[in-house]
Amino acid sequence: MAKLVSELIIVTVIFLSVLQILDLWPGIVTTRLFLWEMFGIEIIEANKTKLDISQEITGWRKSKSYSFERVKSLQTTKKSIRISKNYNEFITFEYDGKICRFGHGIKESEAKEIVSVIQEFVLSLT
Repeated sequence: MAKLVSELIIVTVIFLSVLQILDLWPGIVTTRLFLWEMFGIEIIEANKTKLDISQEITGWRKSKSYSFERVKSLQTTKKSIRISKNYNEFITFEYDGKICRFGHGIKESEAKEIVSVIQEFVLSLT
């Protein structure tokens, strides 16, 4: 009987812990989005073989590298949901059959300039 009660207590504690985590999750996501809006920056670096795109929030950095050989269809794209009249663009490209995005919420002129610079850089490599 004591074993059954202790197992029931353990299951209850685990269940309540999972519920607490699920309850906290929206707050964690919201906090991350807020920090990104306030302090986030995107860093685009290119060398002879790859394009590195990093997102940094107050010292925490997440980077992805993309081989130029596999990057296709680099272009500007309008957001489907309009957030602002002036900051409504981002840059997309296809990489191994997946659509990758960066430069969220930049001006159309900035997006076109970034795409142009990257395309010129890639052309200069060949």
